[in-house]
Amino acid sequence: MNKIKLRIPFSLPILGESFADINNPVVLSTIDFFTDVDVFFKKSSEIQLPLSDPLIKRLIINYLKKKEIFLEINVNPTNDFFVLTSLFYLIGMEEIENDISFFINKLKSSALITLFRVLTSLSGGFTICRKNEGIISIGGNINASLLISLKNKKRSSLRLIKKFENKFPELYNPLIHTVGHIAIEGGKAIRDGMTKRLGDLMNIESMLLCIFNFIKPKSLPLIKNSYGTKIIASGDITGSIILVPKRLLYKNYQSFDFIDIGVKEIE
Repeated sequence: MNKIKLRIPFSLPILGESFADINNPVVLSTIDFFTDVDVFFKKSSEIQLPLSDPLIKRLIINYLKKKEIFLEINVNPTNDFFVLTSLFYLIGMEEIENDISFFINKLKSSALITLFRVLTSLSGGFTICRKNEGIISIGGNINASLLISLKNKKRSSLRLIKKFENKFPELYNPLIHTVGHIAIEGGKAIRDGMTKRLGDLMNIESMLLCIFNFIKPKSLPLIKNSYGTKIIASGDITGSIILVPKRLLYKNYQSFDFIDIGVKEIE
């Protein structure tokens, strides 16, 4: 087998992930937490991928067959995020971007957020992703750090969104429209280096997540002098993030900085 080693930056959603399935934009970023991943691959008569999500696996296999790419691939450590990032790196980001509609229009829930995170880690920096559209890199600088407490717990938002729509049909469209604009304004805040505004938008989205019953108000962590707090309530990871002026220690949170570095081959 051929072998390469990739240094993969962690990526996570900042705004909008709970509403990705209804075609709202999602803002994501890479942070300065890296995993070195050993990638083993060879040409094969059969496609073999260690993917656990059946929807992602079926879609990727169909894509590879369509492109006549027959590979056996293994990665260490193994999870769907590392496998998909490594595979896309081998295929080439330009090729993937040309075919992005093949993936982005067919995935949903946690699988869709996994794809968004993979694309963000490959490109590096801030991105805005949207179902049926694709990925756009956002040039900008946010002069702040993130306190992060995450769980590897998948959660879908569609049931709660539908429940809210049935209960408050007259409020549904205006609020969904507002949520979409929060992500768009978040992208503009990043582009223009408006750190406090990004924090305010994180706070506003957290309040809307309470309205949709994704989270309870008491679950929002409070920290003095923070710019904003956001609960990642849906996707392939869940937890909370706090935008703060500088790195610091706080309870069970870890502190990271935003980076504009994507996946690198180190061996």
